[in-house]
Amino acid sequence: MHVLLLDDDGDMLKIMQRMLEHRGHSATVLPSPFGATNHVAGRGGTRRPDAVVVDLMMPGLGGDALLAMWALDPAAREVPVILYSAADEETLKAVAQKHPRCTPLQKVVGMRTLLDMLENLDAQTGAGRAP
Repeated sequence: MHVLLLDDDGDMLKIMQRMLEHRGHSATVLPSPFGATNHVAGRGGTRRPDAVVVDLMMPGLGGDALLAMWALDPAAREVPVILYSAADEETLKAVAQKHPRCTPLQKVVGMRTLLDMLENLDAQTGAGRAP
């Protein structure tokens, strides 16, 4: 499975990438939401991810606005998203209701839960498997 990790916290990105790679997955990391749409849609020579993990609270362009942009792009809106954020549960649920391919997850539950969710998604969709 190939995962796009999008978070303004560089340390969090490094940890998530290492944990994914340890479990046999690959990851592209982006510390800024700007340019992420091309990655999600697989344009410009980038590898299209099987799933995206995006932080809700980022400077300049928050996860909610980013998800709204992706909803307008046919190539981007099909990619499953896990909204992984320190925001409160009500805020995450409200954002997820607006974006049907988005699953909310608070960072306080831990990275192991995030990785388990990604692997369950992989098992359900067959993401990352050769055709």
